[in-house]
Amino acid sequence: MRGRTNGMFRTKLLAVGILALVAVDARAADIAVKDAWVRGAPTGIKVSAGYARIENAGPVADRLLSVSTPAAGDASVHESSEKEGMMSMEPVEALTIPPKGAVELKPGSYHIMLMRLPGALAPGGTVPMEFTFERAGKITVDAKIAPLSAKEMPR
Repeated sequence: MRGRTNGMFRTKLLAVGILALVAVDARAADIAVKDAWVRGAPTGIKVSAGYARIENAGPVADRLLSVSTPAAGDASVHESSEKEGMMSMEPVEALTIPPKGAVELKPGSYHIMLMRLPGALAPGGTVPMEFTFERAGKITVDAKIAPLSAKEMPR
């Protein structure tokens, strides 16, 4: 009898492990990073900005913890705001993506600051960007490089 009980325990443990893996995959599948783009920068310019739409199809909120790219020495999420006629920009520790919702990273709002650019960002090209989420993990996308004066993603 002991052998049969031990076998049932192993089967249940395996089933719980498989369910846990499926749950992790389902969370990762809930987050989508779409329409990623960055403003171009000529040689010598050391900063730029990146934008994207982050969608959460899942029933649970997730948080964007960080962004990285080989196109910049440092990348971080910032929020622009206007107060008493003055524009300001502050880093954001984490950005919550609501369940069944989306957050738009766009000019004049949330965006990705790209700092310490090692070289030019030539319009027409792409740069890889890795978004790290608390639940979904890492998602890498290719961001289109738009002209420096662009106000929206190039089509």
